Amino acid sequence: NLFGRIVNNTVVNTGGGDGITVDGRANPTLLNNVISGFNVGIQVDTATSGNTIVGGNAFHENGTNSTLAIARSIAVAVHSG
Repeated sequence: NLFGRIVNNTVVNTGGGDGITVDGRANPTLLNNVISGFNVGIQVDTATSGNTIVGGNAFHENGTNSTLAIARSIAVAVHSG
């Protein structure tokens, strides 16, 4: 398995695609990122990357924030307006 840390990033789009994609047996830790404007904010292939750790990320205007179950206490959804 491949491990890595994706920490303290801002990933922005104007609609479409995936913000961060995890697949191919990778199992990174995704912490404290801002992800905005994607079809899917965090896309994880749970069949091969089920040990991915996600926490403290802020999501804004994504179709789906994450394909992983994320506890409400560790995810921040920022609403427009």
